[in-house]
Amino acid sequence: NFPVLRRPETCPPTRLGFIPEAWFQALYDKTGVTGPYVFGFGFITYLLSKEIVIVEHQFSHFLAFWLAFYWLHRKFGDRIAKALDKKTEHLDEKMFLKPLRDTRESSEKVIKDLEKTIWQEGGQKYIFDAKRENIDLQLESAYRQRLAEVHQGVKRRLDYHMEVENLHKTVEQKHMVNWIVSNVIKGITPQQEKDSMLKCIADLKALAQKQKAAPAV
Repeated sequence: NFPVLRRPETCPPTRLGFIPEAWFQALYDKTGVTGPYVFGFGFITYLLSKEIVIVEHQFSHFLAFWLAFYWLHRKFGDRIAKALDKKTEHLDEKMFLKPLRDTRESSEKVIKDLEKTIWQEGGQKYIFDAKRENIDLQLESAYRQRLAEVHQGVKRRLDYHMEVENLHKTVEQKHMVNWIVSNVIKGITPQQEKDSMLKCIADLKALAQKQKAAPAV
């Protein structure tokens, strides 16, 4: 509810070297231009008349001290003020301005780093999409690999059943041929076998005679 008190950058103006100018400005509206001086002399008169300030034999020392102080102020006041202002500026720079500047710079650096981090984290969305797509590809590859394994397994079983069926047919055919041959051989009598042999020999002789009778080419 109250304004923040701020230290003025420079000393306020004064009159007579030590009386603030603001006091005169405050009394001008009520007493006029000469009012502050009349008030000052009247106040000094009051102090002397009521013996609040006693004039004694050492009062001259008091006047001499303040006259010397006023002369020093008029003579070296500007130099002292400049030195004190420079000292104040140095203290302000060291105690307030530099820490504030360093804090501002460090805060700006932290803000920039955080903004860069936020910008970098924004790329995580694309990384997540790429990882998600990579996982989908891996799942698709695993699905196709398992599908190929199932196909190979089914094919091996079908090939096995086909080989078994072919083997059964081969064994049956061989058994059937052997059975037929053995039955045929059992059905041939010795006389038939002898006649067959004689007929074969006769056929061979006839073929040999035809071969001899054929003209040479």
